[in-house]
Amino acid sequence: MMRHTDRMLNFRTDSKRYVIHPNAVHSSFRAFSSILFFLLTCLACPPQSLAHRQHLSWSTIVWNEQASMLEITHRVHAHDASTWLRARSKTEIDITDIQHQARFALYSAERFKLQNNQIWQAPELLGAELKGNYFLTYQQLNLDAAPTSLFFEITILMDLFDDQEHIVNVESSSGVKSLSFDLQNTYQGVQI
Repeated sequence: MMRHTDRMLNFRTDSKRYVIHPNAVHSSFRAFSSILFFLLTCLACPPQSLAHRQHLSWSTIVWNEQASMLEITHRVHAHDASTWLRARSKTEIDITDIQHQARFALYSAERFKLQNNQIWQAPELLGAELKGNYFLTYQQLNLDAAPTSLFFEITILMDLFDDQEHIVNVESSSGVKSLSFDLQNTYQGVQI
């Protein structure tokens, strides 16, 4: 009678050879096919692609002492910019098209408001570009002196995504200060 441990692989002490039991081939094939199915599924649908990508955008504000200027860069995921443009035009758009880039750059500049020392300022829109998976918008603001406090009102893409978050990093000689904006918190400030 065959013992439970002898079902897959029989080692016969008398012959010093391995003998494969007929059920072992079937079980091994099932195990192999299960592993193969799992690996192919992971390759076809990686777990990252099944997850919801967070809607996150950034602005970096840098004080340029030599030019007496605030340099502002907004970074938005290109897919989110395309989605916003598509929702407004009701047609397919190409984010590499310069007209679509200009439209989104104007929108970003309009949704980014800056207050310097309790006075609302209008930063100049310099341009925009597509860089990898991100759409970058560039602005600048000439100032007579380094700012001591900056306040922001930011609603970029918050009219499209309820879960949109926007991070502002203010870089100065004293270091980097970060603020986080969302639909419930669109106005904040920082002392520099």
